Amino acid sequence: MTEGDGRRQYNIWIDPDGQVWIEDPDRGALPLAEALQPGFELVESASALPPPRLPATRTAAAPGPWPDDLAGLWALHDRLLAEPAGPANPGEPTLLDLKRAIAARLFRSCVLCEHRCGVDRAAGERGVCKVGPTSYFADAYVHLAEEREIAPSLCVTLTGCSWHCVYCHTYDIINRVDAGTPLAEPAYAQLYAKTADARTLSFVGGNPDHHVPAILDFLAAAPEGFNRPVVWNSNMYGSPELYKLLDGVVDVYLGDFRYGNDDCAKRLSGLPRCWEPVTRNWKLAKGKLIVRLLLLPGHVDCCLVPMVAWLKAELPEASVSLLSQFHPTYLVAKKAPELDRTPSVAEVAAARAAIADAGLTEVEPTAGTER
Repeated sequence: MTEGDGRRQYNIWIDPDGQVWIEDPDRGALPLAEALQPGFELVESASALPPPRLPATRTAAAPGPWPDDLAGLWALHDRLLAEPAGPANPGEPTLLDLKRAIAARLFRSCVLCEHRCGVDRAAGERGVCKVGPTSYFADAYVHLAEEREIAPSLCVTLTGCSWHCVYCHTYDIINRVDAGTPLAEPAYAQLYAKTADARTLSFVGGNPDHHVPAILDFLAAAPEGFNRPVVWNSNMYGSPELYKLLDGVVDVYLGDFRYGNDDCAKRLSGLPRCWEPVTRNWKLAKGKLIVRLLLLPGHVDCCLVPMVAWLKAELPEASVSLLSQFHPTYLVAKKAPELDRTPSVAEVAAARAAIADAGLTEVEPTAGTER
């Protein structure tokens, strides 16, 4: 988190084996990492990413007049995605403008995530995520320790979430949805200036799904020549409508795949259903896929193994990022005491073996830091 004077504070863990984890490090954390862990080396990737899709979507023509009804807008949207109408003339609406218009309609009867609350958020009504008419970000910093394919990435950390995990490590921004800085015009220039030191632009949280109207407005205001790949770092619990809006905007889906069954998802994250929408959304996502598998203590057989098996069968081309640095926090001691530990050496080894046996490609983290 960034303090009022502009400084950031860091959560740090040192495991029994001496491994140091710094949560969400930026360049200000490097001296600390080097002091705590002699021999620390930051390794940045030179691997190629897909060409950003946003510039084409920002300039693709979406000539009017547009239909008045939402179904007609969707039909026009889908047709222009499949068969672009060419570049827009000056002053002519674009495909990104059309996406913004659809997002504004969805905002008035919100179905942006799988909860499909149907509340009028423009009027101040609030659903499961508790996010109101204004989108706030709690922090914006160049993250050094995301997966090497995307790091360093400017992470715009948005408030609120559609999940309520008992082990949430960003519970401060989940529960304070109206705290922070509005993602609105006064902040745009400062945020885009920070992308000069970043390889990608990531929308994170909390969770970004319920902020898509504000995010599309922000992207529409990108300076001329902006060409950073856009990363969607989410819990993959969005609605099919959301993934249609993100098509042509997002280049990399850095998403969570946490539960191999609905029982664990309900007990630990309060979700009435999880497996079907999350697996559906991984197949709807159009772009580079990096699947984060959070290794929860005691959940190798019930969660990790089924998830790996599904990826092998359905998305063998996806990259896998095993997050083995789970540390208990928030409500764990009260609501899930079995999670009140870090994963064991045996559990980490079993998880890596399952991934390798499935023939999946595991991405490398940045050394000595926590994602």
